[in-house]
Parts: sequence; structure tokens; C-alpha cells
Amino acid sequence: MKITMLKNMQGSGNAMGNVSMTYEEGQTYDMTEGWQKEIANAFVDAGGAKEVGAKETKTVEPTEKQAEEAPVKKTRKKKK
Repeated sequence: MKITMLKNMQGSGNAMGNVSMTYEEGQTYDMTEGWQKEIANAFVDAGGAKEVGAKETKTVEPTEKQAEEAPVKKTRKKKK
């Protein structure tokens, strides 16, 4: 997964988490390892990055609307 940073953010620089680094605004990072993907998802969820090359999902509205069922009319019995 590739991300482009929208603002500077601090994050882990290795899998152990004992090195931190600044992911810089405007830079694109290739996040391929599992630990990198977790960081990338956190950045995207926080609004600090956007995913590059991701397939966008599009909601398609139905072209035909299903007709609503007509209310059932109750008939009265005639008195004799």
C-alpha cells in the first residue's frame, strides 16, 4: 500500500518500534510490511495521509425505483 502524507506525523521507523521517525508532508511512502500497513492505516484514519492508487468504491443509485405497494382497501358488507 502506498500513502502520501497530508501533514507531518510521527510514527515507528521499524518493526520493533524502538525507532521513531517523522513521516513528512507531501512524501509518498511504500508501506508493504505488516507493521507498516498498520501505521499507514492509522495515518489514513487520522486524516494525516491518503492512500495512493487505491481502488475507489462508488455507490450506484438504482435506475428504476420499485413501485410502492398500493394500500389494500377494505370493503364493507352490505346490510340486507
